[in-house]
Amino acid sequence: MVEVGLYIVKYKRTDIPDGPVYEILRDEIYAISYRNQLSEYFIPGDYTIFGEPRPFLPHKEEIPDVPDVVPYTWYSGIRYGEIRIGLGGLRNYSLISDTRSYRDEPGFPGLHLGYMFPFMQVVDIGIVLGLANFNYSERTYSEYDQLSTDRTIRESLLAFSAAGKYSLDIDLLQPYVMAGMTYINSNVRSEGTISFLGHEQTVNVRGGSRGSGAGILFRIGAEFAIRQNISGYADAGTGLSLVQAGIVIKTVN
Repeated sequence: MVEVGLYIVKYKRTDIPDGPVYEILRDEIYAISYRNQLSEYFIPGDYTIFGEPRPFLPHKEEIPDVPDVVPYTWYSGIRYGEIRIGLGGLRNYSLISDTRSYRDEPGFPGLHLGYMFPFMQVVDIGIVLGLANFNYSERTYSEYDQLSTDRTIRESLLAFSAAGKYSLDIDLLQPYVMAGMTYINSNVRSEGTISFLGHEQTVNVRGGSRGSGAGILFRIGAEFAIRQNISGYADAGTGLSLVQAGIVIKTVN
């Protein structure tokens, strides 16, 4: 290695020590490995939300055949990602059929956790996990049987999504579109009582079921800066919750 500059890296081929000096853009280098087994890593661009646009990761064939230069791979930016933590409201998925016939009971908002890392200039990829509990209640009366039924239903949902996020920088906002595939697991538990009118006899009833399915994740939203490596976000779309809001924490400044 001859010189590591702000924009250009100069080097000589190890098999031709008396040969010419080659040059390569610093943004095109992920890491340099020296003979003493010391490795020097470079951050390929500014990964903060409101910094300069990230460069496209070059294809392998676009990087010169240099023995001491490590080329990019699709996961090269995994260390420079962002942690997303949010809460969601308004149920957007349920395994229970005809939920409109039940009364919605108050419950804790859905929790959403994700990790996204740079893949291309304006595209991040990663995974998103969702946890939510939905509560319902029902009260019915059968005049024919003289039976009164009270029932509560609790549904626990777990969603795992592999997604990509396309972002744009517009002044203080960063609008984005997130899309991907989702696997959803549902666990339903119900408890209730059946009362015979005119009698003191009451029967307790319990039941449950499990189910799973695949879906499409599609959300539209925007991020806004709070601090240097922390921003807030809000979006809406498909998933366990119709609307979400939370924070984004960058793993690098």
